[in-house]
This record gives sequence, C-alpha cells and structure tokens, in this order.
Amino acid sequence: MAGSRKSFSSKKTIVMRIVFAFLLLVVASLNVTVWISLYRARDSLENQFDKQLASVAGRTAEQLALDVDGLADLQPGDESSYYYRHTRDILGKFQNYTGVERIYVMKQETREDEVIYRNLVSLEKDDHI
Repeated sequence: MAGSRKSFSSKKTIVMRIVFAFLLLVVASLNVTVWISLYRARDSLENQFDKQLASVAGRTAEQLALDVDGLADLQPGDESSYYYRHTRDILGKFQNYTGVERIYVMKQETREDEVIYRNLVSLEKDDHI
C-alpha cells in the first residue's frame, strides 16, 4: 500500500507540473497576442491621426493660399493689418481644432542650391487670438 501511495503522489506531481506548464504557455500566448494587438492598434491610430492632421493642414493651407500676396508681404509691425489678423484667425481655428502647440507659416526662398524658410507668422498655444 505504501508503494501505491507513492505512485499516486508522483502521478499527482506530474499532472500538476503538466497543468502548470500548460497554463504558463496559455498565459504567455495571451500576453504575446495582446501585445501584438495593442501595437497594431497604436500604429493604426497614429496613421489615422496623421492622415486627419494632414487633411486639416491641407485645408488650412488652401485658405491661406487665397491671400498669398498679402501673406507674403507681411513685415514686422503689420500685426494690425487685415492680412495678419485674417491669417491668425485661420491659424487659431486650426490650432483649436487640432490642439497643436505651435504653428509656423513659412515662405520658401531658394538661393544657389540652398532652401531658406522665412518665418511669416508664428502662433504659440498661449497666444491670445
């Protein structure tokens, strides 16, 4: 009888080890599956946000392009001009919609193989519009 008890105890230990190994494998598989799913979801959300932001930025750029002559002529001290206020209004709407911290409107100038961007209008999140 003592031998059969030892045999039963060792069988129980082996079964417990197999169950533990199986559960460990299941938990590890679930962790990997969840990690992969979260990674893919994050990438998908980032791609959607990038596309939406690019779309809104494109529409904002189209609105600014309508007044490109007035915008290109802006100089320091023109803060009270119509073009400056109009541009700040458009950029302010864009900033409120997207929540971006800073917006810069740049003019591209080319000089002998070098591209220079001149800042035309800047808008910080704390600026009052």
